[in-house]
Amino acid sequence: MQKASYHQLYSKPILFVGLLLLAAGLFCYTRMQTNLFPEVLFPRITVIADAGEQPVDRMMIIVTKPLESAVKKVQGVTVVKSSTSRGSCVVDVYFQWGSDIYALKNQLESRINEIKGFLPAGTVISTEAMNQSLYPVYGYTLESSTHSRMALRDVGNLVVRPLFSQVPGISKVVVRGGKAKEFVVKPDAAKMSATGITPSEIKSAFDKTNFVLGNGNVAGYDRLYLVLTERASMTWNL
Repeated sequence: MQKASYHQLYSKPILFVGLLLLAAGLFCYTRMQTNLFPEVLFPRITVIADAGEQPVDRMMIIVTKPLESAVKKVQGVTVVKSSTSRGSCVVDVYFQWGSDIYALKNQLESRINEIKGFLPAGTVISTEAMNQSLYPVYGYTLESSTHSRMALRDVGNLVVRPLFSQVPGISKVVVRGGKAKEFVVKPDAAKMSATGITPSEIKSAFDKTNFVLGNGNVAGYDRLYLVLTERASMTWNL
């Protein structure tokens, strides 16, 4: 009599266990939550400051260094790194692993608020806890041989940005580069002295007259229009 092989003796139990594992795997797969960028807490907070068109050397002295000194006072800071460019700077603050990053973010913002009065007027500061959505996923470049950098910036803000914002899944679209339109006022020193006008008075006059106000919405022709009032009617005989 021929002795039964191992496969013949245990084929059905092995098949049952295999089918059971397959069913368990299919069940777990249908219940599994997937994410392109899983939530991971990194011990890093990024501080981004924008101060207009300040030159790099001045930006380093009046914005970057004070921010570095302020964030170093937060308990648990291990490393502080910064990069400075014209009108902006980025300060990366590293903490120990396992720290409560959101509680530290509140402490860091409190330290920054203490020195805001010493920073240039109009400086915009934002703090972000390091995560996968902090930096861009896709980047596009606009180039033209016929349009200026100011025109390309307007196209990016007025055409490309609204179109990208309508794509499902996109939370934020940022336009960088190009050139913002600027106006330079060069007063005549002799005429200013003769009329008794000071540079601070000219600056104050510009601050009071150059503005855009929203007056509300007007509905018509199946559309909703936003009404803006702009007043920049100031004349100086300099």
